[in-house]
Amino acid sequence: MLTKLTFICLYPPALDGSAFSNAELIHGLAQKGYKIDVIAQPCEGDHAYDIWTKQKYNVNVYRVPIELVYEGTPPSEHQYQVVHKFIKNILEKDIEKNMQSDLLIIGHDSWAWYQPLAHQYGLTVVQHLRGTPTRSILNGIYPDSAKNAFLRCILAADYIVAHSKHFEHLVSKLGYSKHKTYTLYQGIDTNLFCPEVAKQGAIPIKNNLGLPSKSKIILHVSNHCPVKRIQDIIHSAEIVIAKQPDTYYVIVGEGPETNKVKAAIEQSAFPNHFRLTGRVSRQDIPSYLGLGEIFILSSETEGFPRATLEAQACGLYLIISDMPAGRERTLNGLIGTNYQVGDPKALAAATLEVLSMSANKFYEVTSRAKNYVKQECSFYAQLDKYELFLNKVYAEKQNKKQIAVQECNFQ
Repeated sequence: MLTKLTFICLYPPALDGSAFSNAELIHGLAQKGYKIDVIAQPCEGDHAYDIWTKQKYNVNVYRVPIELVYEGTPPSEHQYQVVHKFIKNILEKDIEKNMQSDLLIIGHDSWAWYQPLAHQYGLTVVQHLRGTPTRSILNGIYPDSAKNAFLRCILAADYIVAHSKHFEHLVSKLGYSKHKTYTLYQGIDTNLFCPEVAKQGAIPIKNNLGLPSKSKIILHVSNHCPVKRIQDIIHSAEIVIAKQPDTYYVIVGEGPETNKVKAAIEQSAFPNHFRLTGRVSRQDIPSYLGLGEIFILSSETEGFPRATLEAQACGLYLIISDMPAGRERTLNGLIGTNYQVGDPKALAAATLEVLSMSANKFYEVTSRAKNYVKQECSFYAQLDKYELFLNKVYAEKQNKKQIAVQECNFQ
């Protein structure tokens, strides 16, 4: 019987969508009775968060003593050795206490470097692929010196979890068996992310941000990384506001590009039409989404952006670049609008088209999107699917052991 799991992953309070997705999966499985250990990167505020996690979910969190890199580059030799030793010590202590996990789940591509260590201790490995650095290899921008070694680690996984259909196809290009690949969408809490909750909390925020009562508001929520291309939104906004002066943009979040975003806004033709909120707590995100009619994601690449699910669940119209994840998120235009990635003029044209859309057409698209997210991407439905998948993996592991024992006895 499957009882204990070890996750190696991004984990809150890290400001990353995959960290929140991992936490929801882990906490959901813990509430179902599984014993869980988490090995995660250090980040600001982690001590208090880990205490809360232990008290509420009985999850043990171990923070590696070094900052990790997730921007598509391999770890340095020093980083690799420190993390390798840290994970090794935890796995050996579990063996000494006879508390070894049934499965080891690696929640991010970058942690794949430590897969061989897991196999060394006889653990079955489930590798989650979210996009970076695996996509860097497929795009030809990963260092050649490390590419083959990284691919060997990825392909050594017993199972791979892809977080979108388009990425499942990319995984097959790496030569991984399709019947060993499982697609799991990042589920969201549709009780929290819904129009009723969003609109109720938006009123005081709108007043605090000084937004005109009858303005049309466009939202963007992200961690302000370069890949998000937020400046494309700002450049497109100049065209939109010139034609629709009652339009305002609210940019939520913070990150490495925030100062550049501020500078671009200050240099724009309409700086007073932008609001930068800074970091916002997860619980408040629905209220900020309740401000707007349109949500824009201008990224050049994504795995399966949960921010778009949250926006659509709250009734916003999605405009997203035509990267593979963008086309998947709109069902090729059925529940949103795509535009050519990296083209602010194309983004402006798409935005103006949506702003000019009839109320009936707008409602038709947003209702279809909202229903799709509720049916296909509800967290609770995804959690149940993931639990079934993990139990299937564990059952296959036990069957292999039994066959090996029988063969040994036969000999």
